[in-house]
Amino acid sequence: MAKKVEKTKAIEIPAINKKHCQIRIIGKTPIIVHRFSEKIQRQILDKMEKKAKQAKPAKDPEQEYRDSLYWLGKDGNMVLPNGDPDKHKYGFGMPSRAFKKAMISACRSIEGVNMTLARNAFHIMNEFTPLLNHNFKTFARPHKRTEPLRIQRTSMDIRSRGEFTEWAAILSIEYNANVITAEQIMNLVNVAGFGVGVGEDRPDKTGGIQGMYEVA
Repeated sequence: MAKKVEKTKAIEIPAINKKHCQIRIIGKTPIIVHRFSEKIQRQILDKMEKKAKQAKPAKDPEQEYRDSLYWLGKDGNMVLPNGDPDKHKYGFGMPSRAFKKAMISACRSIEGVNMTLARNAFHIMNEFTPLLNHNFKTFARPHKRTEPLRIQRTSMDIRSRGEFTEWAAILSIEYNANVITAEQIMNLVNVAGFGVGVGEDRPDKTGGIQGMYEVA
């Protein structure tokens, strides 16, 4: 008796439908930035290479503050800290991946939304997103925030970081319209701004209220 051969269903892959949108957000609470400075990277590398420990230098709050910021040049890329933040002729920003990670994390609170699918459905363009004033025309300016922080469970430290009390941003987003719509992206930005946030002491990290935002 001849064996029945089942027909294989052809796989159809639709052409990608790439679209672009810009979403303006307004910070509802201050954003605290804490860049991974070259000094800390060097210390970690020295430890991995088992180099002899150097004497710990005296704490310099002003330098620590400057190192915590993401300094942006006129091309929108990061430059090394240079001078007084209040007199810097360019601006400051946040890594764009911070906003995308917030949106992906927000999918946990939305029933039926797959995080992996959402991660592949859109990208926030450019490595850094400038932090602006509420007029969306001029760069936001930071100030130094110094406060005690708990390190692990048994020790404390005093940290100086950059804080933007008034801030806004324009998220430049490219997305696959076969998977997600511009309206869904806007709603996801709002959910992320309320429940996740960006920067230090954000709702999703410590249960704080810093770095919250909403669609303008």
